Amino acid sequence: MRGPYSVPSLQWRRLHYVANNMPFLILLGQRRPNLAAQVPAANRHRLLRDWQGTFGRPMVLEETFVDPDFAGTYYRAAGWRCRR
Repeated sequence: MRGPYSVPSLQWRRLHYVANNMPFLILLGQRRPNLAAQVPAANRHRLLRDWQGTFGRPMVLEETFVDPDFAGTYYRAAGWRCRR
């Protein structure tokens, strides 16, 4: 594993800067252009503001987990990167 959390001791010291994002479901029959990209972007914007106000420090990483049976297409559409 590479990145800011590759060393276990750093991982635990910096965990309070990480938010876990929950996936959402787009119901069948709902039609709105770019909805799959708009929802995570709006969520991220609100989360950044609320995180700073609640915890008094910036959020530096937002993560989510995608079931391997799904492609995670809407995360890619919103600019997320896959890290395995």
